[in-house]
Amino acid sequence: MPLSSFYFLNPINHGKRTLRELDSKESFWRLVQSTFNPIPNQQDRLRNHFAEIMKFSTSIPMFELTYPRTYKGLSETSLLILENESL
Repeated sequence: MPLSSFYFLNPINHGKRTLRELDSKESFWRLVQSTFNPIPNQQDRLRNHFAEIMKFSTSIPMFELTYPRTYKGLSETSLLILENESL
């Protein structure tokens, strides 16, 4: 089953949950920050790495999910994702 969207998790101690769609530029940089490249000094490898991230960051919608980091709020956070997926 292909991915329909991608979520960057941003847990907070207190506050309300929010869901914000990222543009392709912000998606790209968030993916770069979230990946690991064990050999970053090989130019061809780095070029391929960035090309794959660019392709992925523009292929599906990406969101930042901010949510309170509590067990009590887990069901509301799950519902927010499910509602977003049904749009």
